[in-house]
Amino acid sequence: MTARFRELRPRGMAIFVVVATVVAVLAVTAARELGVVQPPAAAERESPTTNGGGDSEGVDAQSEPLMLAIGAPATCETKKGVGYGLDEAVYDDDGNFLRVERRLVGWYEVSEFEVVWDVRGGRGPYRLNIDGATGDANGPYQGRSGVGSVLCIAKTVESFIDPNGSGPPVRALRADPDIDSGWKTIRASVTDAQGVTAQATADVYVILHVPNDRHLMRGGSTYRVFGELMTIPSGIDMRISTRETGESGYQYQLISVEQSRAGVWFDLDGFTEVSREIPEAEAAVSGVEPGTDLDQLFDELAESIGKLPTAKTATE
Repeated sequence: MTARFRELRPRGMAIFVVVATVVAVLAVTAARELGVVQPPAAAERESPTTNGGGDSEGVDAQSEPLMLAIGAPATCETKKGVGYGLDEAVYDDDGNFLRVERRLVGWYEVSEFEVVWDVRGGRGPYRLNIDGATGDANGPYQGRSGVGSVLCIAKTVESFIDPNGSGPPVRALRADPDIDSGWKTIRASVTDAQGVTAQATADVYVILHVPNDRHLMRGGSTYRVFGELMTIPSGIDMRISTRETGESGYQYQLISVEQSRAGVWFDLDGFTEVSREIPEAEAAVSGVEPGTDLDQLFDELAESIGKLPTAKTATE
């Protein structure tokens, strides 16, 4: 194989913005602070006693059509979480002990982020459902406006609130959610006292913290690897691979193409590229399509370091 060295170029930071989509014909004109999309009047809501403000009705509220706006951060970051279980004895039909099995209690320590909502029109009280739940560990989602916590994953399994006798309640999942980076669409709905319903959505990009080489990093997705953001080029999948320590004591990390010896070496002190490996017969190696320009893809990988994913478009 041949190792190729390249001159490092400065990398700028990309700005990533997500705009909440309001299904109930509501145009959300929102200020963004630190990447957060905030719905109208949310900053002026009353201090809630639970997750939401009051359901007070005014003349305008009764005469206006019901509308809902939600806001969320542009990105959320999470680790894969941890599963906890209990050992249970298993007996046969005659009551004879057979074995001990571990029963999963829940999947914990998945990050959450805040979603704000604002209801206009209709008639209170209001019932809200956000991301498939009617509340979080702090209580139910209720009121004309409020803030609630949502899991930083595209939910594939049911979540529940664990009372957690040794501490405050926490949200957990019924099984391993198999977390990966990618877009998460938050779907929210509100139903008023007359049964009228309005809906809204917002898109958030989930960034997975990749801990080791067991997780396949898929092309086109953005991950955090050893503290640095990295977007895998479309057309290849990659993994964390070999690590070496140089004579100077610096550590170097290879990010390699799946099922291949090709990859890019990064200096872990600043995560800058130091070299790349492209075997001459790479086109014949499983995991790389014939004719793939790995030099170009590795340029894209190096240029992505430290940059947030690009904003989602309406056509995606």
